[in-house]
Amino acid sequence: MLERVGKYKIKRELGRGTSSAVYLAYDEFVDAEVALKVYESEAGPRDPRIFKGQFMSEAALAGKLNHPHIVAILDAVVDEQYTYVAMEYVHGGNLSRYTQAERLLPVADVIEMAFKCCGALD
Repeated sequence: MLERVGKYKIKRELGRGTSSAVYLAYDEFVDAEVALKVYESEAGPRDPRIFKGQFMSEAALAGKLNHPHIVAILDAVVDEQYTYVAMEYVHGGNLSRYTQAERLLPVADVIEMAFKCCGALD
């Protein structure tokens, strides 16, 4: 497992997808935990200047979002070794444990979550 990415000290892996892994990390400068999404190197050739420009543009746009139900983007970096985004860490995990028929959330809770998601998307 990684020990450090940029200025962030890795504590543990939170999850993994097809193109990235998300870690619980610690930012010693601000004394806070963050969720650090580290992108895996993509297969095939790419122009690093174009990739960096697109990545940073998208990260900058997402970083301007300000809503209580959208995770804040704190930092975005493309360097020789890593491409990553540091985000506000929200305790509580994900909803995967509620996807089995015997563990479904009450309808009122699901409606409340959907309402908050719609408000964030609006």
